[in-house]
Amino acid sequence: MTRPAPALLFLLLAQAASACRAPAGTLAGRRVIDLTHAFDEQTIYWPTAGGFELRVDSKGWTEGGFYYEANSFSSAEHGGTHIDAPIHFAEGRRSLDQIPLEQLIGPGVVVDVSAACARDRDHLVSAQELQAWEREHGRIPDGAIVLLRTGFGEHWPDRERYMGTDERGPEAVSKLHFPGLHPDAARWLVAHRVIGAIGLDTPSIDHGPSRTFEAHQVLFAADVPALENVANLELLPARGFEVVALPMKIRAGSGGPVRIAALLGGECVLAAARAMHAREAVGQDAATQVAPQLPAHAPRQGPRSSHRHRRGPGRSPGAPTGHGARRRARASGGGTRAAMPTGPWGGLALRAPRKEDRRQPCGWQSPWAQDGARVPPGP
Repeated sequence: MTRPAPALLFLLLAQAASACRAPAGTLAGRRVIDLTHAFDEQTIYWPTAGGFELRVDSKGWTEGGFYYEANSFSSAEHGGTHIDAPIHFAEGRRSLDQIPLEQLIGPGVVVDVSAACARDRDHLVSAQELQAWEREHGRIPDGAIVLLRTGFGEHWPDRERYMGTDERGPEAVSKLHFPGLHPDAARWLVAHRVIGAIGLDTPSIDHGPSRTFEAHQVLFAADVPALENVANLELLPARGFEVVALPMKIRAGSGGPVRIAALLGGECVLAAARAMHAREAVGQDAATQVAPQLPAHAPRQGPRSSHRHRRGPGRSPGAPTGHGARRRARASGGGTRAAMPTGPWGGLALRAPRKEDRRQPCGWQSPWAQDGARVPPGP
């Protein structure tokens, strides 16, 4: 069984603990994941679009004795991590400056279709896959920002692996190969769910071979914008986090650069810890999986022979003590205890999910719906 390096986890726990001491008004107790690729000379754009250019206008020390730096940049709307406004493919629909911010801030869900996309780089994400996600994780919440993880974000910024070709110009469009959303899945979403936006880690919400961009048309006719070239989706749980996607406010724009962030709370990091332990149980190396979502409030393992910890009846050396430990014990409700990993994870209450847990936050895989039955696949 492979276990995470204790030194690495200790450093991460120290980082999380320091976050809890942050002053009021900060994001104390929440982890922020950047879902945005940086804009530079390697940024990927559509083959027919120009790339990102940064021109240095001034850089250096002035005669007045102070340092001054200023640049100019130019960019096509649709490149890098960006948003497609509905007007991009739907006449009369919202332009970039008209999209309500409420649509771009909301609960996030990640639908992981990376296995299917690894088998077929032109894979179309189906309505059945979205419904299968709901059976496992619960109904997509109203106002959600749905993120499709194809796994292609791992190829960035290699244009050939990411898009299917490194060529530019109109003739290169026919050589594009990457996954996207099936038009029927787009129809299912707009007909049966109320989502704020949808995004994925490829250059387009339609797959590479598309010539009619039907998924774009369906979504944008319903004023549902799309986020494209989203980064770091592999760092997110299936649900239980919030997304903030704030684009440049370009009047009458059909799209533009966007900075996207995911905000993870304490429940998510605990779910990640449980998922890590589950992977260890089947012999998989999960050491790299815990780092993005380490619990900020995870208890430290006490010294094994320290006078600072009193040892009461039935308490083993190093066990957590005090009101926090008792609250955790009560909260666990006597559920099935999983064997504890060694190292800094000692004392963290991990347990297998119980039926009364119903749907767990953050994609902890519970098959039980709110009424104790499985979630039906229909709308």
